[in-house]
Amino acid sequence: MQKATIVMPLKSGQLAHEKAILSILQQSIDEIELLILDTRPENERKNAKEAKLFKSNPRIYYFARQFKNNAEMMNFAIEVAKSAYLIVNPYGVVFNKDAAEIYQNTFIQNPKTAMIYSHYVDINNEGKETKVELYPDEHDTSENWEYGFAKAYRIEYLDYIGRFDESFNHVEDYDVRLCLDDYFDMTLVPEVMYQYNSKPVEGPNKALTAKLHTKEAGKLGAFTYLFEDKDKSLELERACKNMLRRRGAYLYRDNEEVTYPKGKKFPVMVSVIIPCFNRADYIGKALDSVLRQTYQNFEIVVVDNGSTDSSIEVVEKYCKKYKQIHLIKNKINIISVSLNKGLKGAKGKYYAQLDSDDEYAPDCLENMVNFLESHPKCCVAVSYYQLIDENSKLIPELGTIEHLEYDRNNIMRVGGAGALRCYHREIILKEFGGFDEKDFGSFGEDYDLNLRISEKYDIGRVHAVCYYYRRHANNTDVIRDPYMKFHNKALTRARALVRRQKLNMELEKQRDEMINKKPVKKAAVKKAAKK
Repeated sequence: MQKATIVMPLKSGQLAHEKAILSILQQSIDEIELLILDTRPENERKNAKEAKLFKSNPRIYYFARQFKNNAEMMNFAIEVAKSAYLIVNPYGVVFNKDAAEIYQNTFIQNPKTAMIYSHYVDINNEGKETKVELYPDEHDTSENWEYGFAKAYRIEYLDYIGRFDESFNHVEDYDVRLCLDDYFDMTLVPEVMYQYNSKPVEGPNKALTAKLHTKEAGKLGAFTYLFEDKDKSLELERACKNMLRRRGAYLYRDNEEVTYPKGKKFPVMVSVIIPCFNRADYIGKALDSVLRQTYQNFEIVVVDNGSTDSSIEVVEKYCKKYKQIHLIKNKINIISVSLNKGLKGAKGKYYAQLDSDDEYAPDCLENMVNFLESHPKCCVAVSYYQLIDENSKLIPELGTIEHLEYDRNNIMRVGGAGALRCYHREIILKEFGGFDEKDFGSFGEDYDLNLRISEKYDIGRVHAVCYYYRRHANNTDVIRDPYMKFHNKALTRARALVRRQKLNMELEKQRDEMINKKPVKKAAVKKAAKK
């Protein structure tokens, strides 16, 4: 029996990578088989050099055939493999000579491991090498956790979950990871296992990437999802919801209505809370965008987090001119702390979020208040938004960002619900304890709160552009630690998963008690009536 099976797909437009094939044949363990799955049209297969290469070693098994999708191709590879482990060698990947041995030893040493991934070296068109270090798996339920390009699977565990689901044409790897994660582990090998020849971002996306100042994964960083195929987005949603149902965490029940004590009144309708740290260049624009609102029953609470530029001086000038603007000085630059201080110092029925470098549309507060007043089950209202540059000019390539993929179950994989977010202020303070300062102090605090709220109240969608999100080189989102962003989002989802499972168990117990409640016997009713 072979010790490992390496599968190398060939798709239209690709030539067999001689260096990649040789790297497999020269592995430090001999019992390796290479499956070449050639899915190219027949006219692309007629290459004498390739044919000679494929016949050069008895351990190479060549299959020229079409598959309806990658899932069917992977299942075919599983079926013909003569080993316990399946290593996927995508186009552009060249393994180190000890990769197969390390994969094998890792599986042996970690019996609960179903999938292995590793660090790698990215090589661009100019030959520049960059080491890419991935993070240990944290059982994230989204598709955003990075696993690199080459992965190794334990075939026994793929069989256990029913292999790859061939109803998925785009996200079979995401779905199979969630299925494996129901029972098993994903293990990171903390060393470089392969090289990957990447393609640079070209065309209009290259200029757009510069405008977005993004450093995140994907061609357009955090906004890559906006350019995903609609069918792919629907498949991602289906895979996530299937996982929630399997794990007993899918929310079915009707949410509650937001209620207040009878006769409850508020001094002001909306409190716009603006955390600020070194935003002297933009805080004035943010304040002006609130002051010119069509709806004027508001206050503005600016919480400065120890700015070292002239931000405080700018805000103090506005405070002297406008009585509805208040400044809270906070020395700690932790976003959750400043938001909670703002919430406690505010007086409005609603809290409207505004970052110090962003702006409101003129009818923003009017739209949000009207919506929340007419939707009693909504604790949060979320609008559409658009992106602007340093000079407040629209970045038209991204259009209007609607986040229509959001619902209270799909939010378990998408990063959030969007902007602007307008909340019932007292409800989030008294019922949810405000923002989590301990675990989500500087990132993910709003996502965590939205997840908690969605388990009791609705998060409603306002179908209008109410917010302008500014992209510039000093965006807090751009300069944050990438691992912290991955970790915090994964942690919010992990905790939500546990809460939702507990909630469903309690609801199921209540239903069972109602169903099993013994009905009063007719004879007993007649006897009681005679008395």
